[in-house]
Amino acid sequence: YQAAHTYIAPSRFVLDKYVEFGWRPARVAHLAHFAPTHKWSAEPAVARGPIVFAGRLQRQKGAHVFLEALARLSLPRTQEVVVIGDGPEHAALQAQAERLMPERVRFVGHQDFEAMREWYKRCLFAVVPSVWYEVLGFAVLEPFAVGRPVIGSRIGGIPEVIDDGISGRLVDAGDPAALAAAIDSMLAHPVETARMGAAARARAETAFGPAGHYNALLGIYENALRR
Repeated sequence: YQAAHTYIAPSRFVLDKYVEFGWRPARVAHLAHFAPTHKWSAEPAVARGPIVFAGRLQRQKGAHVFLEALARLSLPRTQEVVVIGDGPEHAALQAQAERLMPERVRFVGHQDFEAMREWYKRCLFAVVPSVWYEVLGFAVLEPFAVGRPVIGSRIGGIPEVIDDGISGRLVDAGDPAALAAAIDSMLAHPVETARMGAAARARAETAFGPAGHYNALLGIYENALRR
């Protein structure tokens, strides 16, 4: 740890944690991960499509909160809900979904990079209901890259990506009532949701594009080499 000149923090949240734990700020540089805007194009908003959760199925990711939120809503039978991913909570989450909303939630398991793109293209919006700190959140950047807004928890690095009310919605972590209200609002206002999706793509390009990441990374390396 002492030999390295510079450590890279993918979010301001992580940088602040380094400093809180006693690291000198000069040793930590902030550089966010980048969105796959160079591989995934912006897609037109869809009139109908699934609500998507994508992430490892473990308690920290908050899929259980997502299911609790959905159960508070009177979703039409035609509204798809898709859970993407695998992990130790898979069986428990399936049981929870069947208890709260029998035959309403589709679990599709792990999906590769291109399959994820197709799911995001099809969806209305994505939900990232984490209940523990996210370093930044590829689960936010990926739907942003295809022009889909995200409802995310106000925790860790997520608020650094989502502009609340502009590119998506932020809700308190672990609050199914607040998450349900945000989902309901997205569904009830499709024009506004489509506008947020366009803003999400624009933010992915300007704030989280690969070219900007590459140039900033070179600058960090050059500064470290000069020390």
